[in-house]
Amino acid sequence: MKSGEAFKKGTQVMHPYADPTVIMWWVRHPHSVAIQDDTYYGDGCDITKRGKKQLMRLGREIERLRPDLILCSPALRSVRVVQESDIHLCDRLRREPAVGEWPRATCMLGKPNSSEEVMAYLESRIKRFGPGQEVLPGEESFEQTCELMGDISEKLVLQGAPIRAKHKRPARIIIQSHGNRGRQFFAWALANGDPELFRGLFHLFYNKIGIDPTGIMPPLWYGRFFRGGDLGWNSDWGSVRHLPQNLRDSAI
Repeated sequence: MKSGEAFKKGTQVMHPYADPTVIMWWVRHPHSVAIQDDTYYGDGCDITKRGKKQLMRLGREIERLRPDLILCSPALRSVRVVQESDIHLCDRLRREPAVGEWPRATCMLGKPNSSEEVMAYLESRIKRFGPGQEVLPGEESFEQTCELMGDISEKLVLQGAPIRAKHKRPARIIIQSHGNRGRQFFAWALANGDPELFRGLFHLFYNKIGIDPTGIMPPLWYGRFFRGGDLGWNSDWGSVRHLPQNLRDSAI
């Protein structure tokens, strides 16, 4: 499958009689000091005053999705969402290191993105995103990224299955995380774990897909689906732009 064909798959509308095990939404953190300063600060970076206003609106958007489980990046700007929302988001909240930020080299901490040094580094990093490539201190290798993506996918399915069995409906899971990690998992899901296709799709998404602060990506789903009245099975991840009413409702 070509990258463009896999990306086009994301425009589909799920059949109203679909029966997935898991429906998952990837959510980016609110406006942060790193965005304000256009500088990379790592996990300790907090949200801004603007981010705190966004946080309240985001909490209501998450509540509207009625999640059964929220997996949160350990980075402070993501943790703020689940710690400081003025409404109850979910009964089950968990910090998940696997959905943490895609790390830059340690030597890039505190350096403005607009500097020639950082721009050259970012261009180099995406070119080096592939099997067997050299990594700098603080970075993760392509192989480590693939391992993390597989770990996230496995955890979503394993944690979603009991929820699906208990409530007789798809498990609804929110991942509160970061833009690049979201692009990576979206690429991994559409590539069905194929490393070479994953690499190509992430390169495409890195340059083409922007995820604004508090942005919610189109839902990904895992499990059984119907097409044209015929029963089919999909044991891998798929994506949709819109969910039918029966999958949006909590009482299915």
